[in-house]
Amino acid sequence: MIIHQYYTPLGLLLLEMENDKFTKIWFTNHNNKNNNLADCYHPLPDLYALELQQYFRGKAVSFDWPIKLYGSDFQKQVWQEIRRIPYGTTTTYKQIAENLSTKGYQAVGSAVGSNPLAIIIPCHRVIGSADLGGYHYGLMIKRFLLEIENALPQTDLC
Repeated sequence: MIIHQYYTPLGLLLLEMENDKFTKIWFTNHNNKNNNLADCYHPLPDLYALELQQYFRGKAVSFDWPIKLYGSDFQKQVWQEIRRIPYGTTTTYKQIAENLSTKGYQAVGSAVGSNPLAIIIPCHRVIGSADLGGYHYGLMIKRFLLEIENALPQTDLC
């Protein structure tokens, strides 16, 4: 297992790889580039760093990266459904449940919340029917990601 690092406008993003496949991507609270932990991480290969750079500049990126998902069959179905959400658009937890022919909206929400690959599986594009819903890394980050994709719902006044 190798952990790569990439600095985003939102802070440090860590990217875990196992056998040349991404298994986990997450934002950390360690924003200081001089942090002692930074010595433990490897720079992200240029191919992936370039795509992240383009993404954070507001460019549509498909993120067809090699991934390995660990989770239940249901979680993997939800995560695959999320990967189908196009750049610059959103969908609701309810719509994902309907696409998967289930009434288990809470189970869908739980699977969305346990997404192991931030940005690559764009769970920030999943919103509630009446609001933004939640986000593992906080609504400020969710709003930022939706804003750079020009996908923030117009009804979101906060």
